[in-house]
Amino acid sequence: MKKGYRIFTVLFVVGVMIMTGGSAMAAWTTGAGNTNVAVGATASGKFAAKTATSPVFSFVSELDVPESGQVVVTLTGGALFSGAPTMNRSDTGALLTCLGSPVGLPTATFLVDKLLTSPAAITFNSSVTGFINVGGLIVGSNVDILLSTKNVYGLDLITSKSLSAVTGMGFAFTGVNMFAVAATLLEDTLDVGAASGAYTRFEGNSLAGKANIVPIDVKGWGVPSAQLTAKKAVASLKGDFAGISGVACSADFIGSDSAGLTTGGVAGQFLINAAKTEAYAVNLNALGTAKAIVLNPIFSVDGTTSQNERSFTLEFKNLEDAGMYAANTWLSSTKFYSLKRNGVFFAANSIGTYNTVKISDTNGKVPASGAKVMISAWDAAGVKLVEVAGSAPIVLTSNQTIMLTGDQMAARFVGTAMKYEVAIETTSAVITNIKKTPDGFGSNVFKGGGTGGGV
Repeated sequence: MKKGYRIFTVLFVVGVMIMTGGSAMAAWTTGAGNTNVAVGATASGKFAAKTATSPVFSFVSELDVPESGQVVVTLTGGALFSGAPTMNRSDTGALLTCLGSPVGLPTATFLVDKLLTSPAAITFNSSVTGFINVGGLIVGSNVDILLSTKNVYGLDLITSKSLSAVTGMGFAFTGVNMFAVAATLLEDTLDVGAASGAYTRFEGNSLAGKANIVPIDVKGWGVPSAQLTAKKAVASLKGDFAGISGVACSADFIGSDSAGLTTGGVAGQFLINAAKTEAYAVNLNALGTAKAIVLNPIFSVDGTTSQNERSFTLEFKNLEDAGMYAANTWLSSTKFYSLKRNGVFFAANSIGTYNTVKISDTNGKVPASGAKVMISAWDAAGVKLVEVAGSAPIVLTSNQTIMLTGDQMAARFVGTAMKYEVAIETTSAVITNIKKTPDGFGSNVFKGGGTGGGV
């Protein structure tokens, strides 16, 4: 009895191995080609997609899918069927019958009404009809194609064979952002000792500042099939552009307004608006193929305006493109560039007849020729005052203290000064604004070490 039982067990196992051997070897033998899907910028209704090629699944035994059995195809990663899919059998070329409507579902079931000739294969016609909806993809989502078969009784024969699991085939679709933009803060230094006046040029007596490297990774996508057309990707800079003569950029862009209109724009230059508050540039060529481009703004000053410390922000977005692409922002307003001033400087709006300003060098390493003390003034309306011709230069030597009365400072300008800015060619100083009146005495002290302040 025991011996007969053992023989039966062996025969049963062999029988199972024979019946399932073909299933174990059945597999996808041709891939679909990976296609990137632009996520977030694709307009509604533009999600119909097709794969680069139609994947082929090969069988090794008629037991893999018998007559009246079923082939089940499942899409993963958020893809759904948007129409009736088709499958071709290789032995007759005929189409398998799709059971029911899979629209809005990730799974489609096909009936094998006639036994497949062994060996045989079926082709999932995903590269032809565009019946796949990839509108539900998110960034990083991957669409795999799974195939399984059932016998006439609905029992599983082949279970969930993954297309991506086959070496070298990969996923059918991948969700990607259209653009990836990286922007870091660059500080550019204006020179107190510029030949044309304090803070009218950058260090090195240059009118042009440093390039802020801003790489833009165009991910490249196949869905939608059309590229984003020229003048639809907008880079915008915001800040105070007073005294800024221009902002250069790479040859990939041309100056424009916020709507992408390039009237008055020049290739390789941002277009600064009339209010001197914003500047724009748009893509010169269509974008959609995977490539790396750069923005790389370079600010230039006019050489006559004394520049204040301030910052600028960068934003990068695409505009709606003829219904194919919805508007989207890829880099929100980000502080990416700032103007700094070297030396010591201060501003004051309370200097009059009763005031005396004391300035002391604390660096102790001022050149023998001394550090220039430069004074600018504006009236109550914000108009910059002209300095009186022949005004004697003010020079501060190492560790020296000089005193300027309110009357002396006012006498250097034509008009009535309300606000003063004083810049000193030294890295550290102490400034005291003393006010002595018949009614009392007061003072404000500022210790400058290369940053601004008010006294």
